[in-house]
Amino acid sequence: MHGLTKEIRTLPHVRIAADWWTEQLRKGVPKDNGDPFTSSVANFLCPPISLSEIQLAGFRDQLILSIVDHLQSLSDTWKQDAPRFGSYLRGFGCDYHPDLVLRQAADLAEVPERAFPWKTHMWIDPDGVRVKRGYGAPIETVWLADG
Repeated sequence: MHGLTKEIRTLPHVRIAADWWTEQLRKGVPKDNGDPFTSSVANFLCPPISLSEIQLAGFRDQLILSIVDHLQSLSDTWKQDAPRFGSYLRGFGCDYHPDLVLRQAADLAEVPERAFPWKTHMWIDPDGVRVKRGYGAPIETVWLADG
């Protein structure tokens, strides 16, 4: 099992996913729940916040560890020949509040949960990293694995 943890830690998927979430926090993405009125009110009352580079770097480092733990706990779902098998289990994100994978990293880096984009979900699969950002948004490919 220890070798598998090391293998997961070195997957490019993990770094790419952590970099993507860190960039969303850096940009301060507005809230979007699909309803223009409530999204506008939410953005007025709780505008995007600026985080320090120390917070962002700490979040990224902690998120890498959190993702590794998450994937390790689901290592039996990682199948190169069936990359979408177990995808729903490997997914994580933020509805109105960040889920456990993100929350653990945010807490350790002192990133407030209001910094996260609403209705944003990510899947890490053997064939790549995908994300749906915002209510009703299409799934986008962040990165595709070789071969």
